[in-house]
Amino acid sequence: MTVIPGAIRGAASGLITYLVEARRELQKVDWPTRAEVIRMTAAVILLSGAVAMLLGGFDFLFERGVFWLLTSR
Repeated sequence: MTVIPGAIRGAASGLITYLVEARRELQKVDWPTRAEVIRMTAAVILLSGAVAMLLGGFDFLFERGVFWLLTSR
Protein backbone atom coordinates (compact mmCIF):
# COMPACT_ATOMS: atom_id res chain seq x y z
CA MET A 1 0.00 0.00 0.00
CA THR A 2 1.39 3.37 -0.95
CA VAL A 3 1.02 6.23 1.51
CA ILE A 4 0.39 9.58 -0.09
CA PRO A 5 1.99 12.37 2.00
CA GLY A 6 -0.64 14.88 0.92
CA ALA A 7 -3.43 12.62 2.19
CA ILE A 8 -1.81 12.40 5.61
CA ARG A 9 -1.35 16.16 5.71
CA GLY A 10 -4.99 16.61 4.67
CA ALA A 11 -6.20 14.23 7.37
CA ALA A 12 -4.12 15.99 10.04
CA SER A 13 -5.41 19.35 8.85
CA GLY A 14 -8.99 18.07 9.06
CA LEU A 15 -8.42 16.80 12.59
CA ILE A 16 -6.94 20.11 13.71
CA THR A 17 -9.84 22.00 12.13
CA TYR A 18 -12.31 19.73 13.91
CA LEU A 19 -10.64 20.22 17.30
CA VAL A 20 -10.47 24.01 16.89
CA GLU A 21 -14.14 24.21 15.89
CA ALA A 22 -15.18 21.87 18.71
CA ARG A 23 -13.38 24.07 21.24
CA ARG A 24 -15.02 27.17 19.78
CA GLU A 25 -18.47 25.57 20.10
CA LEU A 26 -17.81 24.47 23.69
CA GLN A 27 -16.98 28.07 24.59
CA LYS A 28 -20.51 29.04 23.46
CA VAL A 29 -22.18 26.55 25.81
CA ASP A 30 -24.09 28.05 28.73
CA TRP A 31 -22.70 25.73 31.42
CA PRO A 32 -24.82 25.15 34.57
CA THR A 33 -23.71 26.60 37.88
CA ARG A 34 -22.46 24.38 40.69
CA ALA A 35 -25.78 24.81 42.54
CA GLU A 36 -27.74 23.78 39.44
CA VAL A 37 -25.59 20.67 38.97
CA ILE A 38 -26.08 19.68 42.63
CA ARG A 39 -29.84 20.27 42.43
CA MET A 40 -30.21 18.30 39.18
CA THR A 41 -28.03 15.47 40.48
CA ALA A 42 -30.15 15.21 43.63
CA ALA A 43 -33.30 15.14 41.50
CA VAL A 44 -31.90 12.30 39.36
CA ILE A 45 -30.88 10.31 42.44
CA LEU A 46 -34.29 10.77 44.10
CA LEU A 47 -36.19 9.94 40.93
CA SER A 48 -34.02 6.86 40.36
CA GLY A 49 -34.73 5.71 43.92
CA ALA A 50 -38.46 6.24 43.46
CA VAL A 51 -38.48 4.27 40.21
CA ALA A 52 -36.43 1.50 41.83
CA MET A 53 -38.92 1.25 44.72
CA LEU A 54 -41.87 1.24 42.30
CA LEU A 55 -40.33 -1.52 40.19
CA GLY A 56 -39.40 -3.45 43.33
CA GLY A 57 -43.01 -3.21 44.48
CA PHE A 58 -44.30 -4.47 41.15
CA ASP A 59 -41.78 -7.32 41.26
CA PHE A 60 -42.87 -8.25 44.78
CA LEU A 61 -46.57 -8.23 43.84
CA PHE A 62 -45.91 -10.23 40.67
CA GLU A 63 -43.86 -12.79 42.60
CA ARG A 64 -46.60 -13.14 45.24
CA GLY A 65 -49.26 -13.47 42.54
CA VAL A 66 -47.38 -16.20 40.72
CA PHE A 67 -46.68 -18.00 44.00
CA TRP A 68 -50.37 -17.80 44.93
CA LEU A 69 -51.42 -19.13 41.50
CA LEU A 70 -48.98 -22.04 41.65
CA THR A 71 -49.76 -23.08 45.25
CA SER A 72 -53.53 -22.54 45.41
CA ARG A 73 -54.58 -26.12 44.68
